[in-house]
Amino acid sequence: RAGLTAAANLTTGGFDTHGNHDVSQAAAMDRLTSGLMEVWSEVERHGLEDEVLIMVTSDFGRTPRYNEGNGKDHWPITSVLFMGAGVVGNRVIGATDAGVRPLLVNPQTLEVDPNGIKINPGHIHATLRARFGLDISDLNAHYPLQDAPLPALFG
Repeated sequence: RAGLTAAANLTTGGFDTHGNHDVSQAAAMDRLTSGLMEVWSEVERHGLEDEVLIMVTSDFGRTPRYNEGNGKDHWPITSVLFMGAGVVGNRVIGATDAGVRPLLVNPQTLEVDPNGIKINPGHIHATLRARFGLDISDLNAHYPLQDAPLPALFG
């Protein structure tokens, strides 16, 4: 509220479910959604809905099949959730096939397109840099990204 914070990183555990996946994931999702609701309640209480952007993601996803321990192992496909300022809600961007492999999307429309691109973390970070004006900073030149921003990500 004082305008001093540019970013914060909050973490929660319990998603690395190599065993007993369904029960463990349900508990982890409950903790995550409860935490998000609490954070967003504070954002609203301070009248910052038009200034705060929340991004929820993971460094990897879970396999589409169970292992021997009724768990799921690491998978290179994951999701990102955005909520808050400037987010066009109630939409899903991207898709996977029946084997949980990513489908390509048109970089301008973000619609599934067999001639499109695979969305990578670099696309997300380039989009965030552009959104916050960091794409013209000196640090951007020192730490370049290979992937282009996806302007339609935020409408």
